[in-house]
Amino acid sequence: MIQRVQSLWLLAAVAVMAVFCVLPFGSVAGKAIEVASDIFVLVPALVSALLCLVAIFLYRSHGRQKAVIVASMAFAIISEAFALVGVLVADGAGFSSLSWTLLLPPAAVVAQIAAWRGVNADQRLLRSYDRLR
Repeated sequence: MIQRVQSLWLLAAVAVMAVFCVLPFGSVAGKAIEVASDIFVLVPALVSALLCLVAIFLYRSHGRQKAVIVASMAFAIISEAFALVGVLVADGAGFSSLSWTLLLPPAAVVAQIAAWRGVNADQRLLRSYDRLR
């Protein structure tokens, strides 16, 4: 399970989303906006991290694992969108109030895409073994 490369990518996505949940993602009028204070950003980010953890243990069912990874990607994108909207709309704040932590959900999506590709590689390998039998 942990020996597989996609499991490592999924663990990286969990770590990145956990860091995103802890750090502030912007500022409005000099006050930091934290993920914990915005439920619309916190819930999708936590769901994304949780789904990545679940996907690690679905190694016996590649189809289910891929579906959970795609759902996790969707939740990471949703949390990113809500964070961007929350910062840009709040009190007319501009792009200067954004933080570098808004790069973390896209980084998690990149790790999830790499994990999804790893699952596809496993499926292709298993199909080739089935042809040999």
